[in-house]
Order: sequence, then structure tokens, then C-alpha cells
Amino acid sequence: MVRYRWTLLIVTVGVAIGSLLLIPRVNINTDLTRYLPEDSPMKQGMDRMREDFPGIDTRMRALDVMFTVPVDVEEMRAELAPFTEGLTDMGVRESPPYTLFQYRISGSGDPLVLKEAVQQHFGERVVVEISGEEKMPPDIVFILVLGVSLAFVILVIMCASLMEVVLFLVTMGLAVLINMGTNALLDSVSMITSTLVAVLQLVLSMDFAIIVANRYRQEKALCPDRESAMAAALSGAMPSVLSSALTTIVSLLMLVFMRFKIGTDIGVVLSKGVFSSLLCTFTVLPALALLCDKAIDATQKKVPALPAKALARFEMRFRIPLALLFVALFVGSFLLQKRTVISFSAFWPTEITSEFPPQNPMMLLYDTADEAAVPSMMDTLETDPMVASAVSYPGMVLRKYTAEEMAQRYASLSPMMSDELLQMVYYARSHPDRTERFSLGELQDYAAELADRGLVPEGFDVASLTRRFQAMADAPEEVPEAESVVEPEPEPAPEVPAEPEQEAEPPAADTLEQPLPPVTDTTVASVDSLPKQQPAGMTYEEATRQRTPREMARHTGISRTQTAMLYRLAGRMGKGASGTMSLHEMVRFAVKEVLPDKRYAAFISKEQKEELQWHLHALDSVVAAGPLMPMEEVPVPSAPEEVVPAEDSLQAVSVPVEVVESVPDSVPEPEPEIEPEPEPTPLEWLAEMAFSGERSTAARTGRALRAAGIPVSQQDMDLMYLYAASRRDADPEARMSVSELVTYLADTLLVDPAFSRFVDDDSRKQLLEAKELLVGSVDALRSDRSSIAALITDYPRESPETFAFIDSLQAMGDRDLTANHYLVGESVMFRELKECFPSELLLLTLLTIASIFLIVAFTFRSLLIPVFLVITVLTGVYFNVFASGWGGNTMFFLAYLIVQSILMGAIIDYSILITHYYLESRKTHDVPEALVEAYRGSGHSIMTSGLIIVLTPLLMYITLNDPMIAMILKSLSIGAFAAILIILLVLPGMLAFCDRLIKK
Repeated sequence: MVRYRWTLLIVTVGVAIGSLLLIPRVNINTDLTRYLPEDSPMKQGMDRMREDFPGIDTRMRALDVMFTVPVDVEEMRAELAPFTEGLTDMGVRESPPYTLFQYRISGSGDPLVLKEAVQQHFGERVVVEISGEEKMPPDIVFILVLGVSLAFVILVIMCASLMEVVLFLVTMGLAVLINMGTNALLDSVSMITSTLVAVLQLVLSMDFAIIVANRYRQEKALCPDRESAMAAALSGAMPSVLSSALTTIVSLLMLVFMRFKIGTDIGVVLSKGVFSSLLCTFTVLPALALLCDKAIDATQKKVPALPAKALARFEMRFRIPLALLFVALFVGSFLLQKRTVISFSAFWPTEITSEFPPQNPMMLLYDTADEAAVPSMMDTLETDPMVASAVSYPGMVLRKYTAEEMAQRYASLSPMMSDELLQMVYYARSHPDRTERFSLGELQDYAAELADRGLVPEGFDVASLTRRFQAMADAPEEVPEAESVVEPEPEPAPEVPAEPEQEAEPPAADTLEQPLPPVTDTTVASVDSLPKQQPAGMTYEEATRQRTPREMARHTGISRTQTAMLYRLAGRMGKGASGTMSLHEMVRFAVKEVLPDKRYAAFISKEQKEELQWHLHALDSVVAAGPLMPMEEVPVPSAPEEVVPAEDSLQAVSVPVEVVESVPDSVPEPEPEIEPEPEPTPLEWLAEMAFSGERSTAARTGRALRAAGIPVSQQDMDLMYLYAASRRDADPEARMSVSELVTYLADTLLVDPAFSRFVDDDSRKQLLEAKELLVGSVDALRSDRSSIAALITDYPRESPETFAFIDSLQAMGDRDLTANHYLVGESVMFRELKECFPSELLLLTLLTIASIFLIVAFTFRSLLIPVFLVITVLTGVYFNVFASGWGGNTMFFLAYLIVQSILMGAIIDYSILITHYYLESRKTHDVPEALVEAYRGSGHSIMTSGLIIVLTPLLMYITLNDPMIAMILKSLSIGAFAAILIILLVLPGMLAFCDRLIKK
């Protein structure tokens, strides 16, 4: 190697430069699920999901955009729209002053590019993260530089020459470049491996260069020239370096046997890195050392050294207690490490998750033929308070809900999902012909409710309608001249004695049909114009005589229009069906049928009601007495002080009863004249509709209102009828699926001008987006072969409760689904890892121990020495596990497996080194002196390399914010520190105690 050193140097440098150019081509994989074993149920489910749903993102990643200042939700959603096209809107969460917008990422596209675009657009007021994805720590370059700088400082302190520090870093730097560049030849490299490889390769291989450099310094004092000294150094150091490299490479390759294939990824890359360092140590370092030999000598300095003699005396004096301590440490650490809980997720708070706890999505992939069993499963799952939503194709398309159930399930999704609006939608869909009929009275309450919500024009309510009816009395009415002749008032008849036996005198014949007081063109008689003392003498015949509306108007002085309206109203209600009524019938109808109507009662005073009731009482008495019996005088209630004009009230009806003399039986009563009713005006017709209770269609009612001058559109009427019918006639058992509901809303009611008044612009936009989302979701949830049920839960990513939920979900699927089904999700992966971890750990430990045992046994040609060395390193591993779980903390499972392999491969080198020097010295020295030589020969190398492997990962752990990588670095630092202490303070005493057994 010395003879061809320049050729080897040039070739190695060329390979390093080529590797540097390949580094950008390395495929970094951040999806840990791709490392699941082939027989993993989740892996099989994900493969089938990718096959049946090519566009799906099985990692269920989400783009989280959190505004740190108060914002208008709809404005920000609109501003985000250009960036989130093609993403699924998962809703908005608010925690003032923060607002979080969440979007589910599709399987295509680069989310990192999207994240960067959003961040640049909104600037400092927004925090953007991609949840559900492991990513390269943003400060990793700085952390790597910091780690290398610390290693440089340690080398400056510990190396005998400052020039050696430069040579070591150049040699290891070329080895790292070669390793990282050749990763491009692999399909992919995990993010964890890519982050750790440089530092771990540095700390695992630095002792190779240190051993060669120390040996070269020793050989220069014995050899005549530099070339021969380097050749001797390489020859002498090769066994130790090769043994150290071989144990490290083999222990790292044991990770290949992990079921979780990230072990293969880490093991292959790191073992390749150790091999690259080994090559550079024997090709680059000799050439550089010979080239810079004078600089090495010129930069010589003193180095810290272990107190070899003091340590040797301590080890010799306490060799028996140290041997017992050696056993006690191993047994105690083995038992204590069992208390540490192994974790399988590496979650850490971010700016967004600190304000909004993340949700835990899962998916159930099942055979489409099992769709019928899925709705009941989803119903059961939704009873779990930790399940936020459960969405499936059968639930959205096949499963049908009542309006109440739909409102309960989806009320939080949209304002359109209120119980009131859903009732209208359900009714409209089940009654497309819309033939419902209502009276104006029945619409009263519904009109008031809609008017309060601003959904019908102002004034379209019963009170406003009645005020319009009242105005009819204000219109002047022409009275025929013959009927306007004023005749003298008849004198009152003398009072009838009070004796009941005495019959009243019959009235004079000329008093029959005496005219009423004159009616002017602008006034009509009112109740208040009646005399306070009713004249006696009205006969049964007069009270019951049938009259036409015109005759009744002449007889009573009531407006012809009002009289005609009362007659028509009575006809519609089954009274006066012949077109005539008697005075008694008309007054009774007014008091018994019209006055109780609350719409009419608002227009007459208490005194007016009492007057009409008194007249009815008087007429009842006449009718009850029978023919020819005059009416007794009945006291009249006191008249109110204020006279209410008849024009102010439809029902201020004057019913004067004239005193007439009975007509002899021989005088025939003329037949009543039947005249045609006056054609009602539109307002009169509307009044009759209101007071008669006639039920009409929306079209007829709308025409009547508009003809009467009330500005109500047909859309308003359709809306009111739909609203009223949904309240009155809705079928509580009517059912629709979510798909049917959204499609009907968007395609039918949203384009209906009447119903669309309920939908503001924002809700309209949400509804159309919901339809598009639904169509896309249905396609995304079902293929010809498979379907997906998506669950959003509030369970932690890893906890006993989470794993219990997954177990129950799996058991439910095993029970209800006949074909193969699979669960997919981060927590599902953690559950699988937890199940196989104990057996995997045992297998990996046994394989590593066996391989290391064989290498050490072959190196020392002893079976006892490998036992001591393996136990030494395992004690460091177990102590590391115990320390990681101290205080209730957990240890990441990858940290356990990776650190065990690294310690078994790298730290055991220190045991091999100190044992090698001890056995070499024992050939010429006694035990105490051999211990001194062992410390002198190995102490410097162990201290230098040990400080690097302990302090460099520790510093990176402190400054790194990635929990997964940080936990691995922390565990490596703790384990290495514990193992080095045992190697320096306990192992030599154990060797001295077992000296006789070892020498054999």
C-alpha cells in the first residue's frame, strides 16, 4: 500500500468527487410505512389500496395552515383557494387569535412545493406544516457542522499533533462522501438514515485513523525511514483495525434481520460507511501522513493521558469486588431495563399542534361485496366519543337518514344541515307535485316566522291584511234616491205593563218595515247609534224574515258592500246557502262565527262587542217567544262615550230593531226579492278567503293577494307554502342518503328561486363545493373491488386506549365482514410493531451476540474472553435502556435496536483493544504491570474516540428538534458512556481476577 500510495490516493479522491456529484440523486424516503414487512396486514392493505385507488394518499397527510392573527374565515378560504385546488377541505378550527385551515393532500403533487408557495404568499402571519409526514430537520446542516466542529475540538485536545487532526478529518470526510454518494445506487434511503449516516460514520470509524496514526508514531522511532515505518504501522495496526471494523460491520448488518425493513436500510448504509472509512484509512491516510510528515512533527504537542499506574493499582487491589460488580451491573441493568416502556411513535409538539391537538386518522379497506355490513359498524363506531367522524360509501350513498338523524350527524358541517331546513328539503323531495292547500289563517304563524327571518316581504302578515280589509269601509257607497227619503221617526209605543198575564197590544199595521234613519253618502249606521232603550214591538216574523243583501242593507242601514261580504262569508261557511238571511241569522252569524275570530276581534272595541251581543240576546228572545209575541223591553247597556264610526270597522254593524205591529194573519207576506250579489272586489274576495278559512293552492293565494294590491311574489308564496307544509305534513320517517341530499340541494332546490332565499352566497358556495367533494369522495371511497371507510379519531397516536380501539375495530371487521379486510394508519403500524417487537429484539440480540462472539473468539482464540467482552457491552446497552426510561419516560424502539447494534459493533472495539494490550503485556510482565501497559497502550485511543462517540451525539441531541433522530442520538451517547466506564473501570479488574482462566 505504501508503494502504490499515490495511485490509491488519486483513485480514492476521484471516487469521492464522483460520489459528491451523485448525492443530489439520492432518493430520500420519508414514508416509514414502506418499510413494513411483506407479511404485514397493513402493508398488504396499503398495496391493495394503491392498486385499487391509484390517486389515494395512504399516508393521509394534511396541509395545515394556521394564521397567527385574527382573520375572516371566508375571506381567507377564498384567498387560499388557488393554492388548495385539488385538496380536500377538512374544515376550520379556531382558537382565538389562531385560525387553522386543514386540507387533505392527494396522492399526487409535491406537498413541500405547495407548503412553500403558501408560506411565501402569506408571509409571517401564517404557519404552514404538513402533518402525517416525517421530514428532514430544517436545521440538520447546522447540526452536522456543529457535530463535526465538536469532534474537531476533541481531536485537537487529544491528538499528539495538530496536523494529524486535519488528516483525520480529510480521511473521514472523503469516506463520508463516498458512502453518501453511493446511496444513489440504492432504491431509496430513509430520512432517518440520511440524517444520521454522516455523524454515525464519523464517530464509528474515527478510531481506525487514530490507531494507525498512533502506531505510525511508535514505528518511526524504530524504523530507519518513513516508508518502512508506515509499512510497519499498517502491518501492526491492521489486525486491530480489521477486527474493530469487522465487528462493527457485522453488528450493523444484523439489522437486516429486522422485520421492519428500516433496519435493512440503516444497517446497509452504515455498514457501507464503515467499510468506506476502512478503505480510506488504508489508502488516503498513509499517503497524506507521509506527505505531511514534517508538518506532523512540527505540530507536536502534549496530550492528556490516563493515570495508568493509579488505575492499574486500583484494578489490582479491588479485582474481586470489581468482578462481583461486573456481574451485579449486568444482572441489575438487565432487570431494570424491563421497566422501561418502549414507544413506537416519535411525536413532538409543533407551533400548530401546540394550539390544535392533532387528530388520528385511520382507514378500513374492505371488499365491496361486504358493503351491507358496514353501516352498522360505522354506527357502532360513532357511539365512541373519541371518534370524530366515520365516513364510508354505504354511509354516504346507501345509508339513509331521517331529517333529525341527518341534522344530528352533520349539523357541524354546514348551516344547511339544520333540522328546520332539512325538514323543508325532505318534504320538497317527497312531494314534487306540491299540491298542498292552506287557508290564510293557517299561514299566519308561518308567515310571521318567515317575516322575522326576512324571507318574505314586509307587510305580508295577517295584521297587515286585516288593516287592508278595514279600509274597505272607508269607501263611499251610492245609495238610491228612493231609499234616501227621510221619514219622521215613529213615536215610541206606550210602555207595556209588567203583569205577565196581560198580553201586549198588537202593533199597528202601518209600522211594518218602517224606514231606517237616513244614510248619507259617507256614513253608515254603527252600533253606537242604536237607541239605548230598545223599542218594544218587533215581531217574530220581522226577526226571521228572509232578506237579500240589498234588502238587509236597506233595512239595517249597513253598507251594501259589507252586507254582501257577510252574506258571501256565511255562504262559504254553510250559512245562508240560499243567498238570503234573516236579521236574526245575520246577527247570530256575526256574533257566533265572526267575532270569535282573532283577526276580526282586533278591530272592534269591547263596547261594540257588548252591543252586538245584546242585540243577539234581544233577537233570541223574540224568536224564542214565537210568532206575534212582542219583544219585552230589555235594558240597553250604557253607550260608550266615544262613538266609533262604522267606517273604522267591518263589524261595527248597526242592527236597529223597529217597533212594529203584528200583521194580521190574513195579510200575505210578500216573497223576498232575490237579487244578484254585487261582484266582489279583489280585496273583498281576499277578505272572504281570510275569514272563511278557505284552503287554496299557493298559486291561487298569490293571485288573490296581488289582485288586492299586496306586493307578494309567487316565489314568496311558494316558499311560505313549502315551509308551512314541511311543518304540518312532514313525514318524520322520510329518509335520504347524504349523496341524495347534497345532489338534490345543489341540482334542484338551489336553482329554485323560492328555496334559494334560504341560502346565502357563502352557503351556496359551500354546497356546490360539498357536491364536488361528495362526487370525488364517492369515487375515492369505492372501486370495483374494494371500498374504504375513513375514520377521524381523537385518540393519541400511541396509547393503550388507542391500541384497544384498533383491536376492537379489527374484531368487529372479523365478525361482520366475510372477505379480507385491512386497517391502515400510523397507529395501526405502531400496533403491529408493538406486537412483533419482543420477538424481533430477541432475534436481533442473539444474532448480534453470536456474530460478535465468533469474531472475538477467533481473534483471541479463547471462549472466555468473548463472554467478558459481550457482557461488558450488553451491560452498557441495558443501562442505556434503563436510563432512557428513568422518570417515566419512554424509549423509541428504533433507538433500542440501532444503538444496541452500534454499541455491540463499535464499543466492543474498545474492549478488544484494551484486552489485546493486556494479553500482549502478560507475555513479558506480571498482572499489575500488564494492567499498566494495557492502559498506556489503549487509553489514548479509547479516550479520543470515546469522547467523540459520547459528546458529539449528545450535543446534536441537545440542539436537534427532531424527536426520532434525537432519541437515537441520546441513547447512543448514554449507552456509549456507560459502556466506556465499564471498559475502563471494571473490565480490567475482571481480566486480572480471571487471569489464570484467560491465559489457558
